[in-house]
Amino acid sequence: MVYSSQEGYYKAIEQSSARSDCAPFIDFMLGEILHTLQQAVVAPPEACDKVQFIIHCIRENAAISAREMAERAGVSPRLIEKYLTEMKKKGILQREGARKSGRWKLLLPGE
Repeated sequence: MVYSSQEGYYKAIEQSSARSDCAPFIDFMLGEILHTLQQAVVAPPEACDKVQFIIHCIRENAAISAREMAERAGVSPRLIEKYLTEMKKKGILQREGARKSGRWKLLLPGE
């Protein structure tokens, strides 16, 4: 859970130590727990791999298309589009710019 947000984790510890107040660390951990729960609610277990795959692709290349993701995953573009639509509805990502020249923006804590 914290592995993907190590920088934020260490920053929260540093802030808590500097202020002699555990609130920054608690806020960080609660945010990570919320993020993890939101990921679990977004998709059933069999879909988690696809959602994580999409997040991974977007982190590598925010301009990637659904077709390119589908080719990399070996699935249909329609299946990737289905997951993208659900992720947008859940507030995990949004599309910025034009259809062909736009970019994906992840709306996850720490992004």
